[in-house]
Amino acid sequence: MKTHEAIRWLSKLPPDEHIIINWWTHQDIIDTGGNDVTWDEWKHLVNTINGSQDWDYIQDAAIEEACNIVARRQDLFKDKFG
Repeated sequence: MKTHEAIRWLSKLPPDEHIIINWWTHQDIIDTGGNDVTWDEWKHLVNTINGSQDWDYIQDAAIEEACNIVARRQDLFKDKFG
């Protein structure tokens, strides 16, 4: 996704909406050991992901972690107040 596309999508949300954003740049990949990935390979990777990847698992993981946070909080409450 290009930056202007992300801004367009984000501008449609209510200003006080809380969201989770995650992104990677070519430099991020280089910095984490992917220094063999050329700029053209990076563009191909981005186009492949944007065109066909199903990102539902990211939302599922966020929902699962939110449930885990609530469960841990409830367990702490039980321990503290019996």
